[in-house]
Amino acid sequence: MDFLNRFGEKVKLTRKSNGLTQQALAKKTGFDYRYIGFIEKGQINPTIKTLLRLARALDVDPCELMPADIQDRGRTDIYRLGEREMMMFSTMRHLFRTDLEHLKTWDRMIEKALGRRPR
Repeated sequence: MDFLNRFGEKVKLTRKSNGLTQQALAKKTGFDYRYIGFIEKGQINPTIKTLLRLARALDVDPCELMPADIQDRGRTDIYRLGEREMMMFSTMRHLFRTDLEHLKTWDRMIEKALGRRPR
């Protein structure tokens, strides 16, 4: 899988984890929804300005849209995530943006939901 395809997969994964359709992302970026589709399919080579607009619309750092390290080249399995992995990715993005006290609260809630003894 080449770089543009892997980049497109990251854009798609991030878009879906934000609960956005291609049309909704297009509206937030000012691009045509078909252009978003071309990016996600690796059919075009977007500019740095396009990368910045996508990242801003997806509320991520531009680096988060870049494909994994070079040693992962050819491993398509790491980009084809199931519903469980998508949910984990989305949850991690939310947790990353919160403060320590809220993280502690969430940790206690998760421990309780799993039937484990809180720390």
